[in-house]
Amino acid sequence: MDHIVQKAIRKMGMFAGMFAAALALALALLSGAALAQSASADGEIRKIDAKAGRVIIKHGDWKGMEMQAMTMAFRVRDAALLNGLKVADTVRFDIEKDGGDFVVTAIERKAKLQAAADTGAADHAHVHAHMHAHATESRR
Repeated sequence: MDHIVQKAIRKMGMFAGMFAAALALALALLSGAALAQSASADGEIRKIDAKAGRVIIKHGDWKGMEMQAMTMAFRVRDAALLNGLKVADTVRFDIEKDGGDFVVTAIERKAKLQAAADTGAADHAHVHAHMHAHATESRR
């Protein structure tokens, strides 16, 4: 009788192991599918249409969705997300796939990068003006 009980326990253990493996596989597939439906990316705003709730962004590759870098139009989940943004702003944004559309669910101006770019252009202009003034004085 002990032999029969031990055999039954072994079979139950195998079943439990197979069940656990199947469950782990199902969870991994589901979490991968969920990840494939959203992504974050960096980009540059090319056009804003706040009334229509749309924005055109030149973006880099999307991690999480197999999308290469390109310029494309997006619907925004809430037009208020576009407040304070302007053409040429460098942004970080989150995208979700909603049916056949990609929808921007969050967008943030990369202020530090933008400020550095603005400062760099101003510094370049200042240095250029200073060099030009110095060259003019040297010729006198």
